[in-house]
Amino acid sequence: MHSRSDLTIQYRTILMNIGWLCIASSFLFLTPLTALVFYPQEAHYALCFVQAGFISFTFGLVLYLLFRKGSWNKEITYQSGAVIVVSIWTLIIFFSALTFLFARLCNFTQAMFESASGWTTTGLTIMDVANTPQIFLFWRSIIQFVGGAGFAVIMLSSIAGGVSAGVYRAEGRSDNLLPNIKKTAKSILIIYCSYALFGFVALIATGTHPADAFHHTLTGLATGGFSNRAGNVGEIDRLSTEIILIALMLLGATSFGIHFLIWQRSFHTIRKNVEPKLFFFLLALFSVLIVVAITGIVYPNLPETIRHSVFQAVSAISGTGFQTTNFSGWPQSALFLLILLMCCGGMMDSTAGGVKQLRLYILFKAVAIEIVHFCLPVGSIRKYTIWKGNTRIDLDERLIKNTAVFFTLFGAHFLIGVSIFLFLGYDLTTACFELASALNNVGMSLGATNANASGVFLWNQIFAMFFGRLEFAVILFAISKVVRDGIQVVRA
Repeated sequence: MHSRSDLTIQYRTILMNIGWLCIASSFLFLTPLTALVFYPQEAHYALCFVQAGFISFTFGLVLYLLFRKGSWNKEITYQSGAVIVVSIWTLIIFFSALTFLFARLCNFTQAMFESASGWTTTGLTIMDVANTPQIFLFWRSIIQFVGGAGFAVIMLSSIAGGVSAGVYRAEGRSDNLLPNIKKTAKSILIIYCSYALFGFVALIATGTHPADAFHHTLTGLATGGFSNRAGNVGEIDRLSTEIILIALMLLGATSFGIHFLIWQRSFHTIRKNVEPKLFFFLLALFSVLIVVAITGIVYPNLPETIRHSVFQAVSAISGTGFQTTNFSGWPQSALFLLILLMCCGGMMDSTAGGVKQLRLYILFKAVAIEIVHFCLPVGSIRKYTIWKGNTRIDLDERLIKNTAVFFTLFGAHFLIGVSIFLFLGYDLTTACFELASALNNVGMSLGATNANASGVFLWNQIFAMFFGRLEFAVILFAISKVVRDGIQVVRA
């Protein structure tokens, strides 16, 4: 139990840091203005971003000045970090939605949906991309790129390591590539931006239009899936482009810990990691199963079947959501396989969504351990460890319990979300596919997610995207802390 004075200091610190983050994020609203160099006829939209950025800056400045005095500069705990992360993600989604509202491109619910889809790197959209101003397409790609690296990573790389550690962990990051959180964040940014440069140059080299290369590089690496084409990647219809996008999606779905080991040429440590092995095994297995499921049904020949099957399998498991095809002609079995892939997701500490490969491995391993323990003599004790990045982790009861809690929360949200869609009149396949796409931050759609969808439908998707990106527990921890502290203050 904390005293009233301790809680006052805690929440002054929390609100001060939320204010600082709002100030820092306000400058992001100026980045889309660079698009005016190429599209000067859209200069009248610049005010939409300036206004939204000014609101974010002013709101943050007021919080910072009001609560700076009496706060502390010590390390922020995970609990306080959870409150900061949930608050700042909610605020940045709201402030970003204002840009669409000010331009009168959509209503409030649709603006919140588009903003949430961008920041959570989901990629579902209600926008008519063919008629959307280019500056807003730039904005969508930029927020997906920033959201992919992690808002805390981007914004807190300039804050002292002790202050940012709790927020870094609360955002779902656990890879400490270097002893200092600040250095870790900067290392992630260097790796992330280097891959983005590689992707852009590679796409240009294959003859891809610069605008297409820009948008699909940022959203492909971020495993976000927003496209500047109404027909998504399928409208480009170039095999070389798809191959490069597959490489970007795989890079995005790989944990930053593995990337760091690659850059350090520590290949012997990479071989100890279970996530890459499970990830590529599932990708290969499901790619073959999808080929079998759609052969002779969708495409006229085997090469085309393999081409689209592999691309959609990578897009699903990486959580990107790029589409080279319309799923209207795909059999139920293939759609079911894509749903499973979306739920599997990429690796921990990557830009991908889903339950993540490490949790899948822990789940399977826990079952195997129980079977082994059943066969062992009474009183026998065995210790199990797994490698994650450059760290060896004990596979103990606490880790297994945390994994079980995550799957429970994931399953509960999935059932509730699907039930809402069913009550809205959607069929089971559509309900499961659309909810899985939002909850796992993928972005594939059977067409139900559109501008004509009801407000209930869109808010169901918004909550799914938000909970999926912040991985449930952080949101529940933040709410429980605020409620618990509020009750304590009332009773004091």
